[in-house]
Amino acid sequence: MSCGAAAGPRVAAFFDIDGTLLEAPSLERRFFGELRRNGWIPVGNYLSWAARAAWLLPRGISAITHGNKKYLRGISVDAAVRHFVAPAFYDQGVARAAWHAEHGHAIMLVSGTIEPLARLTGLALECELEARGVVCRIVVRATLLEAVLGYWTGQICGEAMVGEAKRRAVVKFAREETMELGECYAYGNSEFARLARLLQWPICEWRDRKDSELKQIHDRSEEAQRIETTV
Repeated sequence: MSCGAAAGPRVAAFFDIDGTLLEAPSLERRFFGELRRNGWIPVGNYLSWAARAAWLLPRGISAITHGNKKYLRGISVDAAVRHFVAPAFYDQGVARAAWHAEHGHAIMLVSGTIEPLARLTGLALECELEARGVVCRIVVRATLLEAVLGYWTGQICGEAMVGEAKRRAVVKFAREETMELGECYAYGNSEFARLARLLQWPICEWRDRKDSELKQIHDRSEEAQRIETTV
């Protein structure tokens, strides 16, 4: 079975990654840990990161978390592939993605993590879905990194995929694919809740049996409503 092939108006399901499809720690925190353990981060990068963090501090912790990539300066872009640890998805998250794929909905991951990690996560989720008999190409929108001659500069391209940038990415995708946003679905954390308010989506949430959160921002399916009232 293939996703994105349903008749009638096209529909999409938007998923955040960290804390929604994957448990803590975040993808980027895991990646940083792998780089550090393997000695890929020069001492100077820590100093550059600290200097940049001090400069961003007046803008808040989120600006430091999502906008400061100085620790990656001079590191090969291949490092993302070499040190990517295949994620263990929440079963409930994969089940929801499979439900959408089976109903012909497009699936898009929208995350503030760096794009190479988000893209690899998308590929891993495609494999999980294929194991359930569903073939689906997952679209990814995440924070783009600047690279020169195959090495990261420690700068991001444009802006981090958080807040307003997420809203624009969702709206742009929906318009390009001629989708009605009011008919779409979204799953994510508190930031996705802010996105839902901007798009005038109803907000609710539910938890899986292990009490790990998969927050349901906008989901009209009967199955989701059943889970929401019985879990």
